[in-house]
Amino acid sequence: MQHIKQYLDDPKSDCSQDSTKLAEKLSTHWVELEGGSEGGMAGFKLIQRMEDVIWNSPFLQFTIERHGSVAQGSTRAELHRWEVNFETKTASIIEKSHRQLIPAAARLDVKPIAKQLAAELLAHKKSNILNWKSDNEVKVEFAKIIKTDSGNKQTIAGRRKRCRNELEKIVEVHGWKHTGNNVFKIGEVIK
Repeated sequence: MQHIKQYLDDPKSDCSQDSTKLAEKLSTHWVELEGGSEGGMAGFKLIQRMEDVIWNSPFLQFTIERHGSVAQGSTRAELHRWEVNFETKTASIIEKSHRQLIPAAARLDVKPIAKQLAAELLAHKKSNILNWKSDNEVKVEFAKIIKTDSGNKQTIAGRRKRCRNELEKIVEVHGWKHTGNNVFKIGEVIK
């Protein structure tokens, strides 16, 4: 660790502009730092990923982009701001934030969709979206309206839920109730 501190103290090594050498040096000694495994961190993750490096002896601060949420389908990467104390040989995350990697999907206004669905449901219209079990029970196929290619999993689930909730508000004044699994029922058949 001492040779890394000497490297950082050397005015010729400008780690704020090029952190490649620093990342290589620090990655081999990362396991020696108490707290270095916080948040699933490991030394090899420093290579090619250290940003915004600031050296203020004995403290080294840098940001690293984490990709776990992106691998799970998120459009945002988590950013961890680390501080390494070379005197105490400790490392800790001092700040967490996010970076938008892929533009977020445009917001979908579900009210017009729910309004159209309600009109069709109340008119007992037959369609591939309204799967009628009987005159007083229908399953709404939201997946045929809000398709899986319209965003990531959370976005799609949120849109479908908002649409279902909006439909529920519209049809409940007519006696229809959402009973679960996108099924709506009414006590009496309305003609």
